[in-house]
Amino acid sequence: MFFIKQSEIIKKINNQKFRKKIINYTLQNRCCLQINCNHPKHQSNANLHLSIDIFKQSILKELNFNIKKLWSFWVPKGSKTLESWHQHGECISCLMYLTENDLITKFENFEIKLKPNNWLVWDENLLHTPEEGIVEKDRLVIAGTL
Repeated sequence: MFFIKQSEIIKKINNQKFRKKIINYTLQNRCCLQINCNHPKHQSNANLHLSIDIFKQSILKELNFNIKKLWSFWVPKGSKTLESWHQHGECISCLMYLTENDLITKFENFEIKLKPNNWLVWDENLLHTPEEGIVEKDRLVIAGTL
């Protein structure tokens, strides 16, 4: 399984105020309690959907899935993203760009550049990474397991 679906629910509310709320969540709810974890510098914990309910609504109504884990990943304007090949484990994975993006997401055999407000959904165990590079604008991505 591999598909892209636009989220009309997220598209309606995805504005600067909404994105600032996600960034604040990311900064206040780090991915790990460890000081030197292996995750990107600005990645949230996996409970984003419990605090910002609109993602739960979008995934349930538009994708027909329940969320197991959902997190945010923010790269501030002018910062560098690093390649970090990973997979999300034995599950269905998803991601969405909330911002326009110059960089792509790489998979083992292909690359994809999503437009904002589109869910990318795929079967388990596909290795992927953000493209390495300097972001010209804030990069804000939502990712999770379903």
